[in-house]
Amino acid sequence: MASRDIQYLKGIGEVRAKSFKRLGINTAYALLRYYPRTFRDYSKTVPIVNAINGETAALKCKVISEVTEFFVRKNMTIYKFVATDDTGLLEVTVYNNKFIKSRIKKGQTYIFYGKINGFGANKTCSSPDIVDVDNAVITPIYPTTSGLYQSTIRKAVVEALKLEILDPLPKDLKEKYNLCDLDFALNNIHFPKDNEALQHAKYRLVFEELFLFRLGIMLFKRSNVSKLGKIIEDVSLDEFSSNLPFTLTETQLGAIHDCIADMTSGKSMNRLIEGDVGSGKTVVAAALMYLCAKSKMQCAMMAPTEILAEQHHKTISGFLNPFGISVRLLTGSTKKSEK
Repeated sequence: MASRDIQYLKGIGEVRAKSFKRLGINTAYALLRYYPRTFRDYSKTVPIVNAINGETAALKCKVISEVTEFFVRKNMTIYKFVATDDTGLLEVTVYNNKFIKSRIKKGQTYIFYGKINGFGANKTCSSPDIVDVDNAVITPIYPTTSGLYQSTIRKAVVEALKLEILDPLPKDLKEKYNLCDLDFALNNIHFPKDNEALQHAKYRLVFEELFLFRLGIMLFKRSNVSKLGKIIEDVSLDEFSSNLPFTLTETQLGAIHDCIADMTSGKSMNRLIEGDVGSGKTVVAAALMYLCAKSKMQCAMMAPTEILAEQHHKTISGFLNPFGISVRLLTGSTKKSEK
């Protein structure tokens, strides 16, 4: 089952499972939802002569020399060989890989993927990915951690894809929005058949994420409807507004009145006020604090940092102190006696 601990997936075990868990991957299902951060398309090759100096490219070349070994110093051995695609020559250098001599065969054609250096028809490439032509596909690249290689993650994903996963989206919804099945999406987000399949997979998974998020918000709001909230009694803002050194905008007044509607309904309010820096979100909060204080209630404004809390304390005090409303600052460094 996909919900089982990741260590029981074929090829993982207890030791590798610890590395996966450092990435937050605890189950096979979590692994399937651990999407690649990017892809390498080994199938899109360019001729040697067209490869741009300093940029990464995939070159399809035939090896025309034997692999030569150079011992530089302790723990440093260099291997070199030359390949061609009839438009130019590519000198490949590989460091400290004793298996390269048996891996590379003169006369065979490979895909070399890496940073290309040089101009014209003569180029060089150090430590490229070397892929057999038959395996020149779109390859996933995952965020990883110490002791966990890309090849290990890919093999684990292959095993996880063999498991049966329940599709959370109903058939009629998928048909309405032209969404592929979850099985197709997961297979092609990890190992795309082609770029078109990859785009279909992305579209389906993004839709699903937003759909389920929206559904969760709706369920949360529905469950919140039955919860009683405090009711403010006096909703007049004339005194507050007249004391401001500026006039509240229609947008600010609209946000305040939307909140007042909730705060007089008896239902718990759950709102997100969005706006650019300087758009007046703080004065909206101050106006609602003013109304709560008039109804003999307390308010708390939370801030992510102590510096920001101090800034808000100063601003809110300026708005509310003229009405005799006490505004106090409470931070992690506030002394116990003051709290």
